[in-house]
Amino acid sequence: NGMGIEDYQEELSILDDMHQIYSMLHTISNRIQTEADANLEDITSRQLMLLIAIRHLEPGQATIVNIAAMLGTSKQNVTRLVSAMVHNGFLDSIQGETDKRNVNIRITDKGLEAMQKNTIRSNNYFAELFRDFSRDELKLLRKMLTRLNHSEDGKKDFSEKFDEFSCRLRPEKGASIEIIFNNKDSVYIEIDMLKSRSI
Repeated sequence: NGMGIEDYQEELSILDDMHQIYSMLHTISNRIQTEADANLEDITSRQLMLLIAIRHLEPGQATIVNIAAMLGTSKQNVTRLVSAMVHNGFLDSIQGETDKRNVNIRITDKGLEAMQKNTIRSNNYFAELFRDFSRDELKLLRKMLTRLNHSEDGKKDFSEKFDEFSCRLRPEKGASIEIIFNNKDSVYIEIDMLKSRSI
C-alpha cells in the first residue's frame, strides 16, 4: 500500500495547517495579552484573572495551590504574581490558624476596586475584539479550543467555572445591562456598545 504523490501532498498540507495554527495561536495570544494589558489601569490582565479567581474561591480556600489549580498554571507563577500584588497593596496574605504554612490570600479594598474597574474595561475590550463573530462562531471557536486544550475529565477550565451568570436590564443605571457572575460580582455593559453585534 504505497502512498501516491497526492497522499504526500495532502499530508504536507495537513502538517502545514498544524504549524500555521500553532504560529497563529502564539501570535494571537501575545497580541491579545498586550492589547488587554494596555486597556487596563494599575494591573495586568494576568493580575485581573488572579483577582477574579480569588474572588470566586470559598472563604479560607484561596491558597496558592487552589489558585494555581483554578488558573491552570504553576504554584511558582502564582507565588510571583501574589507577591507583587501584596507589595502593591492589592492583596493580603494571612497565615492559617492551624497550619502556619497554609497561607490564605485575601483581596484588599484597593484590589477590589481595581478588579471591578478593570473587569468593565476588559469586557469592553473583548466585546470589541469579537464584534464580528456571531454567537454560533464564538461557540464553535470555544469548542475547538477546548478540544485542543485536552481538559481532563472532571476538570473544568477557568472560564467554565464562571458559567453561572444572569443578565438584566438596569434602566436606573442608564442604558446598560447588568451581568451578575455566581450571584457575587456585577458588571455593567452599555447597550450602545452592543448595537452592531450579532452575539
